[in-house]
Amino acid sequence: MLGGVLLLAHLAVAAEIVLEPNPNPSVPLAAIAKIDSQTPVRVDLHVSDGERGWTVVLSEYRARHEIPVLGMRPGREHTVTAKLTDSSGRVENLAPRKYSTPELPYGLERPFPNVEVVKSAPVTTAAVTISPVHQRGGLAGEQGGYGLLVGLNSAGEIVWYYQSDFIMWYVLALENGNLHSGANDGTSIELDLLGNVVRSYRG
Repeated sequence: MLGGVLLLAHLAVAAEIVLEPNPNPSVPLAAIAKIDSQTPVRVDLHVSDGERGWTVVLSEYRARHEIPVLGMRPGREHTVTAKLTDSSGRVENLAPRKYSTPELPYGLERPFPNVEVVKSAPVTTAAVTISPVHQRGGLAGEQGGYGLLVGLNSAGEIVWYYQSDFIMWYVLALENGNLHSGANDGTSIELDLLGNVVRSYRG
């Protein structure tokens, strides 16, 4: 109570979650969620397509968050919600936002491979397995100068992919969350999961 006026504590936050497509077109199934607040907060971001959902927890208190949204299935509408918590434990839930992912580019000059699921398990998270795609006579296309990393969930569904202009012979997961791959010209690259080249070098 101050001067006869009751002061209510609120989190001063942005009115909404801002969802933007990944600016790097090499990973078109990813998006970026932007949340600004006037005080530092931590974020619990929940993503759901109506059948499967998962939560990304950012424990660091910051006034500005840019969160990669990964693991979404193609051609679906997703609902994204966020719970913000400040250092005093006060909580605010932001209004949900919708985001639709593009369809896979079947029928284009660089078609996707067919995936046969031998054994399936219920999928309730965004966990993916990423592997390079190889085809007899080269990689996806007649020119043989096209590379593809594909991320599958445990049901064999494509939930992430990275397109490159060079053949990639292998992919390794690094401790910092990035990927390491080797190109057919001897170049090694480190990628983040939005498809950005962090560093490259020739062995």
